[in-house]
Amino acid sequence: MSPHSCLDVKNVRKISAFVSPRTTTHIPSTRPPTFSDKEFMKISMGCMTTKEHEGISGNMLKDEMARDVNLKLLDDSQTIIGRQELRSILGFAPPGDWRTRKPPSEEEIAGAGTVEAYYELKEPLSRHQDSDEDVFLPKQFPPAIAFLDARFPGIREMYRRELREKFQDIESKGPINRKGVDYMIDMFNNVQSNVRFATLVAVMHQC
Repeated sequence: MSPHSCLDVKNVRKISAFVSPRTTTHIPSTRPPTFSDKEFMKISMGCMTTKEHEGISGNMLKDEMARDVNLKLLDDSQTIIGRQELRSILGFAPPGDWRTRKPPSEEEIAGAGTVEAYYELKEPLSRHQDSDEDVFLPKQFPPAIAFLDARFPGIREMYRRELREKFQDIESKGPINRKGVDYMIDMFNNVQSNVRFATLVAVMHQC
């Protein structure tokens, strides 16, 4: 069953404006589905009730307004979950509060004194982080992340399993360096494309 079957054409187009899944999402008939294949389908076939949407906002927003805000909030929240897992695997400190920021300059990257400082500069931005305005307040994210962990635990597990598997490819070669950070960020982006798509499908599908 395609995840698109949960939504009408209008909503699929709206999601596609955010992100498209990797072409590797298709599960060939010659192999059994992997854990991530199964979780992708499980998440993307999920849904959210109006009560759930309103609850994430502390019941400050109602119905359609809550859904519109949560589409963006939960999109950024799943990225934060992924970054938490990536930092943990790399042995770096947990991320700080969500804030808007711009991509670093070449001079800033060249001047990074440690591998962790290099990662801090290169860490993937969430969808609404590269903005001239503060779209969200930091306090909005803990309840949103807690909701995703409880309602769609496969989001964190997909990031954790796939990133840990990729890290094992380079872990035996010695301490993580800039090249290893770049490799893991590339792997993160690959995982994120599927996780984001599945999350947005579920968020927009009304139970």
